[in-house]
Amino acid sequence: MFKKNLSVMWAFTEAGIMLHNTENNSFIELNFVEEKIWRFIDGTFQPKEIALLISKENLISDVGELSNVVDRTIEKLKVEGFILQAYADIKREPTQI
Repeated sequence: MFKKNLSVMWAFTEAGIMLHNTENNSFIELNFVEEKIWRFIDGTFQPKEIALLISKENLISDVGELSNVVDRTIEKLKVEGFILQAYADIKREPTQI
């Protein structure tokens, strides 16, 4: 699971959404489908769940292809720090007392 980086500002465009990561001054423009994916990145949904939720909007009829789009979009957003691993999803070793 991933969550939005709090240092990211965004503005809607005719094609989708423009993101600005103020930590590293990087920009990325997401298309209409990628913008839908961005909306569901909130730390509560796994990528496959995002694909299923978006499939109900009939933007891409093939759920397998939509899953690939979700995975590629998440990877693209991770690379530039637009999204971060959600704490609940990080695997930790038990602490020794």
